[in-house]
Amino acid sequence: KSVSIDAPKSLSFNGAETSWKARFYFLYDKNERHYYVNCHNCNYSNSFKWFLRGEFPTVFKSYMMEEFKEKIKDRETIDDKIDKVISKTNKIDISSLEGKVLLSKHAQSLKSITDKETIDYCKEICFTYKHYEELYFVEDFGKFNRLMGSDKRYWQGNDKRIIIPFFEGGVLIGWQGRAIDKNNKKKYITVSMGISDNLLFGVDDIVESKTIFVTEGALDALFLDNTIAVNGLNKFDNEFTQYHKNNVILILDNEKRNQAVSNEIKRLLDKGFSVYYNDGDLIGKDINDYFINNDITKEELQKTIRENATKGLMGKLNYIRYLKS
Repeated sequence: KSVSIDAPKSLSFNGAETSWKARFYFLYDKNERHYYVNCHNCNYSNSFKWFLRGEFPTVFKSYMMEEFKEKIKDRETIDDKIDKVISKTNKIDISSLEGKVLLSKHAQSLKSITDKETIDYCKEICFTYKHYEELYFVEDFGKFNRLMGSDKRYWQGNDKRIIIPFFEGGVLIGWQGRAIDKNNKKKYITVSMGISDNLLFGVDDIVESKTIFVTEGALDALFLDNTIAVNGLNKFDNEFTQYHKNNVILILDNEKRNQAVSNEIKRLLDKGFSVYYNDGDLIGKDINDYFINNDITKEELQKTIRENATKGLMGKLNYIRYLKS
């Protein structure tokens, strides 16, 4: 189904013969299972969610809150917590619904930790001020997940972890637990609240007019300016990066050369993205490692990434040389 509406006054439809023709549509994509918008005057097209975020940020936040409440209405563990919050305040406390109150209640801010093992770990991997400001710590990850109302499959395990929260439109959509114990085989465990299809870290803090760096891991994103994380090699191509394709640089981890990595580099270049992959410029496997193993500042690393990112025809030529080297 599609609904034809008048073009909103805040939008500028380049090349439109008349901006008030009913040629702006909301459509549902059955394959992708989400709504998107399309203007037949100027060929503007985007997912409905990112259209709202760009043009109507206040409405976007309300939309995210409604989506949050809709998706958790059948989940008794979360509903009980929300009912308690509402009963205490006699109103819907937005900050509580976003998860910030629950997060602060059941996890400790990283900047106030006293656990020596965790303190030593944070120093060892060169955590910055932003890491201490934005991340949390829990003694028992399984208990934390249970108290936060996550899916029961995440309730197992009682290990210490650093908590990396994911917010979208101010709503807590999930989190990632980073193991403190180096011998833990499950280094990262990512928990989704089922609210958003893509768990992107840092998206609410992005300045869209500047270059946006995109890393695989969330911890890496905090080492650079204006950066989001997609949490996985195969997650780079998503609604956000598609919408900001002209000013994003996708930063791949420096994995051992294999077919999966090579195929993903080729696929992203074919899609028209600007891609950075370490071709021997730096020592290490990711952004965090680059700071640990190289005498380099944030500004120098960002400059290196900008100057060595590749795209288009030149990107494909560099990719061929990468395969042969």
